[in-house]
Amino acid sequence: MDDIDRDSDIYELMLTIQIERVRLCVSNESSSHLCIECNAPIPAKRRQILPGVSLCIECQTLREVSR
Repeated sequence: MDDIDRDSDIYELMLTIQIERVRLCVSNESSSHLCIECNAPIPAKRRQILPGVSLCIECQTLREVSR
């Protein structure tokens, strides 16, 4: 294993830890039933899969595309 492989493995581990930290914080929040941007209902399945979700799929997509 060379330095680049080792650094890549460390980076992947750090990213995994950061994602898990965010997921733990978000999972303690309750999901919104209505989108905070457009007031459209957020489907129950989306709220179950993504605890703490506050945007409908359309608004989330627009937010991600505009970044």
